[in-house]
Amino acid sequence: MSIQRITHNGKTIIYADFQGLKEQAMMEQVNEIVQILINENKPQLMCYVYNKKNYATPAYMRHLEEATKKGKPYVDKSVIVAELNWPKRVILKAYNLLFDRNVMAFATRDEALNFLTDDSIPGFLTKR
Repeated sequence: MSIQRITHNGKTIIYADFQGLKEQAMMEQVNEIVQILINENKPQLMCYVYNKKNYATPAYMRHLEEATKKGKPYVDKSVIVAELNWPKRVILKAYNLLFDRNVMAFATRDEALNFLTDDSIPGFLTKR
């Protein structure tokens, strides 16, 4: 599991790397992220990194749904770094609709971080 703080364009980001994790470890990492969000109680920028070996299983998605309800008040902007196939793009679209989010997926880390730190793109909590 890997959750760390990184700085990009002068902004602090919670960077969560899920690459290579199986379902249970992914759920444990989600729990850790939610705990950080609740404890810090402030708007956060989030970057989640996945690879082709990460699967959006039904159990993981149910867990993510509950975690999102708890963490949503603290997430200003979030991005995913992953190459999404068609089913995963549909899952992301459904997630965004269900939770009134606009989580964007990018193929590269730099693209994702640049989007995340772009002040001209408002977040969920800092809408202009």
